[in-house]
Amino acid sequence: MDAHYKIPEDILALVEGLPYQQAVKAVAALEIIEREGLTPAVIEKWGRGKGQAKALVISLGETKTRKEGEEHVTRVLKESLSIPIS
Repeated sequence: MDAHYKIPEDILALVEGLPYQQAVKAVAALEIIEREGLTPAVIEKWGRGKGQAKALVISLGETKTRKEGEEHVTRVLKESLSIPIS
């Protein structure tokens, strides 16, 4: 794979629409990916796909909800940003 990687414009536009905390996480990860390129460490951290990585998936956080009156969490929504690389 190429050592340099340019983040697609549509991904950058998507990041601009994220809530602040999620945008900060996404921009930090995108900066590492763009600066370091698609190194084995980057693929190991964020790469997803069978065999060879087909996308980078960056975790942006979790939203936990619970029903009123319940003490246990009833639903966890994991939010992520997926960047195709193949």
